[in-house]
Amino acid sequence: MDETKNKTEPKVDWDDAVKKWDDLIKEYGGNTLSATAEGIDVFLDSLEERAKEEYTNIKKLFVDPTGEVRRKYNFKEKVTSGVLSPLARTKRVQEHLKKVEQTVVERCVEKYLDEVKGKIDNLRVKYQNTERTYEKSLELITSLRIEYINRLWFADLFEAQKQKAIEVIKTEKQTIDTCLKDNNFSEAQNAQKRYLVTEKKVRQLEQGRDNNALTAVNNYNQLVSIYETYQKAKIFCAFLQKTTGMLEQTYTDLSNRWEEFKKAGNMRDVVDSLRLTEVLKNAEETFKKNFSHDFPLIKKAEETVMEKIEAPTSIEYKNDIYRTATGLKQNVMGLFP
Repeated sequence: MDETKNKTEPKVDWDDAVKKWDDLIKEYGGNTLSATAEGIDVFLDSLEERAKEEYTNIKKLFVDPTGEVRRKYNFKEKVTSGVLSPLARTKRVQEHLKKVEQTVVERCVEKYLDEVKGKIDNLRVKYQNTERTYEKSLELITSLRIEYINRLWFADLFEAQKQKAIEVIKTEKQTIDTCLKDNNFSEAQNAQKRYLVTEKKVRQLEQGRDNNALTAVNNYNQLVSIYETYQKAKIFCAFLQKTTGMLEQTYTDLSNRWEEFKKAGNMRDVVDSLRLTEVLKNAEETFKKNFSHDFPLIKKAEETVMEKIEAPTSIEYKNDIYRTATGLKQNVMGLFP
């Protein structure tokens, strides 16, 4: 048999142990667990003062800048308040009037949040539309650049063949003159046929050159206009994306804090909510300010488009469309994101 099983564990003198514990706690533990009633009251009073201050700030931010909630009362609430005001000394009436005021405050906050939500939804739609404009503009820019260079290349081919035809005309004219001097009328007539056919081909080649050159210039005009649209859409895309994202995040945080505030059933712990409200208001002000500055920029961009477009109106333009199209090549190569 195991001898350890026969041994009994020593008994603890409980009274003596408790005394030692008390002495140890008293001497070395300090009074960390003690709190005076006065200290608790001061703490609660402090919370109450903060709660009143926060509630006042909420009224000023969401209801009325002066904090006067009565200005937002509906007819029924005004009548109720007017009837009960003379009896406001009784606790029951005070509680009822307080409940009416809190109902108005909650209604104003919910209305404010709904209006902001509507603005954010509108911004989101504008952003989506602007993004589509941006993407379509970028697609057109790339295709128009390709089309311009392609048409200009065709114009170059026609111009090269035209120069060859002009050389043929010169040769046939010389042939005709030589044959006439030698009275070689048969060969002169053959040279005349070649001359007439070639001369017609020169005019056709020149027309083909100018047709392609005119199409190239028209492509350039479209490219300039669309490039301005692209630049404007690019700016607005970035602006709306950043603004919408900021407002959505702020709105979400503010809504969550407001829900927590309502569930808590008191006016405490809304300091962060107030700060977020200020952020939201500042964001809205920034948005309005930026848009007021951007509208003149849009107008200026449109004026710039009209300045850059080469309009085929002058006689010189019509007479030298190929040179005009060729001269625009460098501009086209520069119009790329």
